[in-house]
Amino acid sequence: MRSALTARAALSGPRILWRRALGRNLISVHPLGGCGLGDDPGHGVIDHACRAFSADGMLHEVLYIMDGSIIPRSLGVNPGLTITALAERAMMEFAGEQGLEFDTEQRGAGLV
Repeated sequence: MRSALTARAALSGPRILWRRALGRNLISVHPLGGCGLGDDPGHGVIDHACRAFSADGMLHEVLYIMDGSIIPRSLGVNPGLTITALAERAMMEFAGEQGLEFDTEQRGAGLV
């Protein structure tokens, strides 16, 4: 088995994730970054509740960003659960601001 794996590794060449051309930085095939979190527009595109800052430094009333763009760089793992957790947190903030109840009780079998 070891010889088969060694032969396969020799055929595949250097790992693409660690190529010198990429500065040996970890990369992700998930589009991440571009709309970072910050306390104000000088430090980010959105606030802690995923509300987008407007050009005048105020918050847009109805523009929320809750996708991979709020993750600043590769996490080294699939970012799906991190994106989901941040989006759920933002929705709980939204519900609280609107005086709405947000049911957080887990139902069904849950994650297996």
